Amino acid sequence: MDFDPMNRNGDGPGRPKSPVTSYHRLVRDRIPEIIESMGNIAIWRELDGDAFAQALLDTVVRASEQFAGTESLESLADVLECIDAWLDVRGLTMEDVSRARAERRKRCGGYERRRFLEQVAHGADNEHWRYKDRSC
Repeated sequence: MDFDPMNRNGDGPGRPKSPVTSYHRLVRDRIPEIIESMGNIAIWRELDGDAFAQALLDTVVRASEQFAGTESLESLADVLECIDAWLDVRGLTMEDVSRARAERRKRCGGYERRRFLEQVAHGADNEHWRYKDRSC
């Protein structure tokens, strides 16, 4: 569900179910200002280090699920914004991602052929799989 600073999911337009709505999630920088400009009080804290990185990952999951359901560019932008911030926290760059992407593409291929794996019938020689590079 989208962030709703007015809690319009209450008993009527602009009427919250209770005086306080808890979110416990990472929000974009301007969200507390927007909430307060509507006459509400935003209680927030700044995250550091690992807590921020974990909150970014949680937000990537939530934004990805929203993107999968809506296919909106706005939701995709949220995913990319979180990824950029996570890379920054971890001291990585999009160049690092591009290198990893190219290596994985070389090893496993891309998605041009649109292959959708249905099943795998295992043969008698399952020992082969034990030693094969299965990092794809």
